[in-house]
Formats: sequence, C-alpha cells, structure tokens
Amino acid sequence: MARLDRTAIRNLLKSAVLIAIILLAAVRFYFDHVPVGAPFQPWILARVEGPILKSPDGKRMLRIFFNGAGAMHSGNHWTWIVEDCWWCGWRVVDEGYLDYDAIVTKSVPLTWEANNEFHAEFLPGRYSGR
Repeated sequence: MARLDRTAIRNLLKSAVLIAIILLAAVRFYFDHVPVGAPFQPWILARVEGPILKSPDGKRMLRIFFNGAGAMHSGNHWTWIVEDCWWCGWRVVDEGYLDYDAIVTKSVPLTWEANNEFHAEFLPGRYSGR
C-alpha cells in the first residue's frame, strides 16, 4: 500500500474541512427558510404570515404563521409560533390550532409569563371550538 505524503494528507484535510463548512452552511441556509420543527411542504407552499409579538421587556420576539392550505373551508388553522435563533435559524417554539378569527384580527391568544416564557391557548382540535 502506498504511503501518502504530507501534501496529499494536507489536501485531504483541507477538502474535508471545506466539505464540512459547505454542509453546515447549507443546513443553516435551509433553517433560515424552513424552521426547525415545521414540515417543508406546508411551510413553503401554504404559510400565511401573522403578527409579530414581543415580550413585555422587548427581549424576545415571536412570529406567528398560519397554514392557509384550505383551512378556511375545513376547520381551524394550524398555527406555528416561530422564534429566530442566531445559531440554528428559525425554530418552532409552539404550534396548534387557532380559529379563523385569529387570522382575520391578527390576534393570538398568547400570554406572557415570568422569565419571558409564554403560554398560547390553542384549540383542542381541527374542528373544535373554544
């Protein structure tokens, strides 16, 4: 078996590092467009942007998105509460069903608690009311 010289080993290491950096950049780019925890197809094809909510002290920002794929005719809307994370991109921090009025009025039943935590009151199912 032939021995690799230092130049060949150095080139292999450079290539491995470059491939790792490219893969990490691709994953980060993906999660900039599709949040961690959201399915690809509904997010890309059917999301409807809702309100942006800020914590009382202004340090935490949540963005609300609704799945608008036919839900107006078939029940409540699936809703994602999304937060930006500087190292992993967007991530879903909570999700559930909200009724059509939440989309029209852009009001989400969300209350802020201690330490910038929140509680969202989602509906129990696709066809159920409050």
